[in-house]
Amino acid sequence: MKTKVCTKCRKEKSLDDFNRDTRYKKDGRRARCKICENVYERKRRIEFKKKCPKYAAAKEWSNNLRGKYGITTKQWRQMFDKQNGVCSICGLPEVNRNLSVDHKHSDGKVRALLCTKCNHLVGIIESGFWGLKDKVIDYIERYNA
Repeated sequence: MKTKVCTKCRKEKSLDDFNRDTRYKKDGRRARCKICENVYERKRRIEFKKKCPKYAAAKEWSNNLRGKYGITTKQWRQMFDKQNGVCSICGLPEVNRNLSVDHKHSDGKVRALLCTKCNHLVGIIESGFWGLKDKVIDYIERYNA
């Protein structure tokens, strides 16, 4: 089994404990082990968020749109413009936030942009709210009397 010494923690570890990097290293692995690399990257991201908060937030939002829903910020903007900047259900604009991307959980298909309240309501209804309908009505009547 081939081993290598991490340049950060100075421990000898298996090559499998190092990320691949064929661009620079003779052995095709990075100089820091995966654990030290993760610690370094986490600190780097935190520092970047402090130095460039607006850019970091926009980048994170863009990555979330792409990763969670498979859409770009440009596609989100097109949906936003098509809906005139308001929720697809209640017709109200979202205050101090972006409209949420509503999607079907079964297949991930994007439906529309919703305000936070409507998005939560859709999630509650889709998760089987109708079984609780009578209990909720009972509760409201009991405490509103």
